[in-house]
Amino acid sequence: GILAKYVANKLQKLGFHAGGHPGYCLNKGTPIFTNKGIKMIEEIKAGDQVLDRYGSLVPVIRTNEREYAGDLILIKPKYAFPIEVTPEHRILTAQIINQKGQPVSRRRAVYRSKLKKTIKYRIKLEWKEAKDLDGSELLVLPKVKSTESFSDPEFGRIVGWYLAEGHMDKEGNSVYFTLSLNELKEAKDLGNLISRRFNTKVSIKKRQNSIRISVASRELKESLKGCGTGARYKEIPPEFFEADIPTTRALIDALWQGDGTTSRVGNSIKKSISTISPRLAIGVYYLLQKLGYMPYISLMKNRPARTSDGRMIRPKHPIFRVAWNPNPQRKMWYDAGDYYLVPYTTTKLQKKTKVYDLTTNGEFAAGIIVHNCGGQLLNGQTPDHLIEALRRIRRV
Repeated sequence: GILAKYVANKLQKLGFHAGGHPGYCLNKGTPIFTNKGIKMIEEIKAGDQVLDRYGSLVPVIRTNEREYAGDLILIKPKYAFPIEVTPEHRILTAQIINQKGQPVSRRRAVYRSKLKKTIKYRIKLEWKEAKDLDGSELLVLPKVKSTESFSDPEFGRIVGWYLAEGHMDKEGNSVYFTLSLNELKEAKDLGNLISRRFNTKVSIKKRQNSIRISVASRELKESLKGCGTGARYKEIPPEFFEADIPTTRALIDALWQGDGTTSRVGNSIKKSISTISPRLAIGVYYLLQKLGYMPYISLMKNRPARTSDGRMIRPKHPIFRVAWNPNPQRKMWYDAGDYYLVPYTTTKLQKKTKVYDLTTNGEFAAGIIVHNCGGQLLNGQTPDHLIEALRRIRRV
């Protein structure tokens, strides 16, 4: 008991908190998929559940935060959102090994058509510190498992349109949808759906440059509270991460009709949804992956001013664009069965910020799979860190 207290006190003084390593941290603002929807890492509490490499939910045991000044590694995975981690944070990497025991080049690995289907390849997983990533490996991207605990395609359609074009009164009970003039049919269909679903009157009026749908319904307003308020803070309601495929597809289709675009890539079609809400973008990303797509997120900064309804609008916030190809001709990922393997790039940054870590039973997904921040000194997961900590105690 005395020795344990002595070691614990020394570990705390050295910055080892709750059995972990002081360098294992992610920057604030890192989005994490949880059982309660999309949360930034600074918002996560003990008891929340996060994804592991197999797409299963694992509990968060504890959290920690600290001030930090120094190097951060910006990791930009293909088909996932970028994250910033401290240099020592370990990332799960993978190499595809052929029958001769030789690693397959990253380029051949991510182009499935270049791998011979008659050969059985094996996957070698390895934890690497972020500062040691050199781009030769692939990173592990979990698959979101489809659940069937929530089914309501009609409501999914209403939520999708609200996320794209809706807002509500702060004080009253009115909910509004603003569609373009060429969406009159869609406006009537949506109005009829809301009227039938919530047994309420719906007003549809043409304005100079838009169509306004007005609904005075406390029930509708209450049902849409999970969507957030204000364009910057909209998000996918948590229950929709447990929705069945028809409900998920209804939400995405309506959201794409309101805020989506289509472009041609070679002989295939690429779709995208744009928003100024980072939470909504990450939520859409996970729902698209659940539908079997491989989406990716891009950030558009420094947008030019534009004119709307005769007014000059100067954008204050960047736009997050979530794009996917329903029928990709060229796949730049490797489907490993339980998870995807994707290429990436890294950049070193210098920042003064606040960083956060989570303790789980081994790992969690911050887009890609990262190591359990807090470590588990007593369960043998990180003996190298325990040995290093004890060495440092001896020198103190």
